[in-house]
Amino acid sequence: MGRERNVRYWREMSKACSEEKPLSLQPQAIPPIPEETARVARAILPKGNTFIHMRDEFGTFFRDEDFLDLFSEKGQPAESAWRLALVMVMQYAEGLTDRQAADAVRTRIDGKYAATAWK
Repeated sequence: MGRERNVRYWREMSKACSEEKPLSLQPQAIPPIPEETARVARAILPKGNTFIHMRDEFGTFFRDEDFLDLFSEKGQPAESAWRLALVMVMQYAEGLTDRQAADAVRTRIDGKYAATAWK
């Protein structure tokens, strides 16, 4: 049920974006957690937390390939779909607004760790 709702959401978002400028998804391997991110996360949260444990135990829930049918074959490259989906899970789990979720991935070490966030 939840997966179907997520697929509907992504299709609607993809359609809305494609009406302006089509986005294409170029699947990429999920990068490892940067050493510095892992080191800082372990120093700040030695026992970890939900998102760190989630990434350690399960890796990532999603892969870009899971979302290929939602994107155009041609168009501007989209942001990594697996990462955006993971941020949405974190957002829902903590009851965050879109802005708060974006800020969490940029500023919180557990968000960077779970989403293998860029520097």
